[in-house]
Amino acid sequence: LLVPFYAILRGPVGLYGMIENAVPWILICISLIVIVTNRYPIRAALVFLLSGIFGIIALDINTSFLVQSSPVFPALAGLFGASALIHSQQCALPEQNLQECSIRLRKRDIGSGALAGSFVSILPGVSSSIAATLVLSVRREWRDESVISILSAINTSTNFFVLAVLFMFLKARSGFALVIRELIHVNSWKGAILPHPFNLFLAGVIIASCVSYYLTKGVGKFIARNISRISYDMLLKVSLLTVAAMVVVFTGPLGLLIFGVATAIGLLCLDLHVRRSTCMGVLIVPLILWYFT
Repeated sequence: LLVPFYAILRGPVGLYGMIENAVPWILICISLIVIVTNRYPIRAALVFLLSGIFGIIALDINTSFLVQSSPVFPALAGLFGASALIHSQQCALPEQNLQECSIRLRKRDIGSGALAGSFVSILPGVSSSIAATLVLSVRREWRDESVISILSAINTSTNFFVLAVLFMFLKARSGFALVIRELIHVNSWKGAILPHPFNLFLAGVIIASCVSYYLTKGVGKFIARNISRISYDMLLKVSLLTVAAMVVVFTGPLGLLIFGVATAIGLLCLDLHVRRSTCMGVLIVPLILWYFT
């Protein structure tokens, strides 16, 4: 898949140049789709705009404390992490019933998920959840198994395509790609032969994907059997305190302030029964404004 991906984006087709020129308009269209496909579009628009305004303000704050850091960490930790942990305290963890079942994966689900993963790797500010929203919005019917298949395909393929975009255009579209770009010299991918060390990273992703599949099956069963023995409320509190402690250590008091505001917006999103992917306005809105200025 990577060779056709290269040919379409950088090779004879050269689609990446056209996409790059239209990025703000594509992001606007994606934002509208994310909003109107919600059950409550007006509420979704409110959360999206609120997240966007918050992003415009927060992302310009210097949160470096003990180490150099970015305000993106406390913002996303609050919007998607702490808010979910706090909201989950209202729920009780039921007894897990383990049943072996055979699920037939649809090629259409895997293919659409992989295609959406390539989309995520190209566009800035677009998360896997937004990509899944785009895929599911064009499906007339879908099952729970289809959603899981699509999300899994998106998350897996994104790792491959993000690496490809990094070595093709020196653009980091994820956290681990950014770390790679900072740690090593990235050679641009030109031609059919994969550059070094792209081939090594690609092999690492393939090995990690295979190993994680079996680890997930084994560890998942173990946790499902034993998680009901753990105090769920205590687990949530410990997790929340851990996230908050990391925010304080890496981003200091300003980061903690961003974290608190982001958590409030995330809780508002959950209370309004709006998809949490709408909170990605925290990145999309500032990006759109940046392209137009």
